[in-house]
Amino acid sequence: MGRKAIGMNKSFISIVFLLFSFPLIAQQAMVAEKSLLLKTGLFATSYTSVFDNDGERKITPSVLHSGFYVNAEAGIHKHWSVLVNAPLLIYNHVEAASEPGGISTSTSISRPGDMEMGLKFGFSRNDAWSACFALVQSLATGYRDKKTNLNTGFADYYTQAFFNVKYHRSTKWSAQTYMGFTNKNQYFGDEFMAGITLTVLIHKHLLIDWNMNGIFPLENASEQPNLYLLGLYHNNRGLLNTGYEITYWLNNKMGVFTSGCIPVKGQYLYASPTMGLGLKLNFNKS
Repeated sequence: MGRKAIGMNKSFISIVFLLFSFPLIAQQAMVAEKSLLLKTGLFATSYTSVFDNDGERKITPSVLHSGFYVNAEAGIHKHWSVLVNAPLLIYNHVEAASEPGGISTSTSISRPGDMEMGLKFGFSRNDAWSACFALVQSLATGYRDKKTNLNTGFADYYTQAFFNVKYHRSTKWSAQTYMGFTNKNQYFGDEFMAGITLTVLIHKHLLIDWNMNGIFPLENASEQPNLYLLGLYHNNRGLLNTGYEITYWLNNKMGVFTSGCIPVKGQYLYASPTMGLGLKLNFNKS
């Protein structure tokens, strides 16, 4: 932690702490006791540039990055819930190219991502406010390919801690914010995270979430910070992105959603929007 943070331009550093991707379950408010929330979906992005260490876009070979995931949270007590984030399959494909970071032949990799398990504790609930603390442990199931850099995760037993506060007095809208910290191992640098989400009920079945999220690297760790490579689970990554999620609840148990995430600024990260779609299943004691 005593090492100097890597060089991002000052404008990025100044706004990354005011952050509004797709927020993980660990970053959100708790589910109710005896409830189970399941979220499963697909995401994909295709890009030909990444943000380098100075936050400037650099040309890369053409890359497709996509995946299938299942996230779940179960309320086991009025103060406790357990959660799982499971990127079951990450598919990466890069076209052959002579650009920096390019390879001689087109290559694809399909492997699991970094699966995580966690525990939440909710210590404040009333008609207007709720808050929770989450502790998440990575199972290091991701894969790192040193030859192609088509990584599917960090493959690191990192630990994350999140604190979330939600305001929900109105039935028509709510707002929540979180802060988090990732303690990484091996040669990876630690990270600070923050974000905000605004949820608006457009119709009794239609919800729209707008969010902004960011990651700020706290260390200049050892993965050749002068190389931007392909921006897939790269060490010393940083980002500021904004996104949306539109959910249509077919009934009180099942909903469908579509989502989008647009990178605003970053380093060692692909520089194109990511789109997603999937299902939400909500089981509760009622």
